[in-house]
Amino acid sequence: MINPDFEEFKSDISWYLEPTDTVELTNIEDEIYLSDEFQSIFPNLTKLVRKARIQNLKINDLPFKLFSWTNIDDVSCGWLSKIEPESISDLNISKEHQILLNAIGGIEESYNQPEPCLANNQDFLFTKSKCSKGIGDWNV
Repeated sequence: MINPDFEEFKSDISWYLEPTDTVELTNIEDEIYLSDEFQSIFPNLTKLVRKARIQNLKINDLPFKLFSWTNIDDVSCGWLSKIEPESISDLNISKEHQILLNAIGGIEESYNQPEPCLANNQDFLFTKSKCSKGIGDWNV
């Protein structure tokens, strides 16, 4: 199964996948479930996510979602989110952060983003297994 959004992701973010990685495209979601809490806390994000094309996939047997949109230049853009169980880390995160993760996962990589964009040059956004308390050795 070929997905044009995933092909564009691979082309733009060529360093993300290794030749030895196994990738399985599973199903395309027609509509994502977003809880009432998510919709209340993140109304603008709700509107954005509802417009996405969502490809479910597995990379090395780990679940991901590729959220994609078509930009004003008629080019596919979006982000790859890693789907993790709540128990992945015992780090105490905010309720809102967990609600976001339950709905869309943690953003691992973005592709064809405009300049400037919050997601540009980030190693991850929101991914619980990569979060830590404080900044480096500086604990808050």
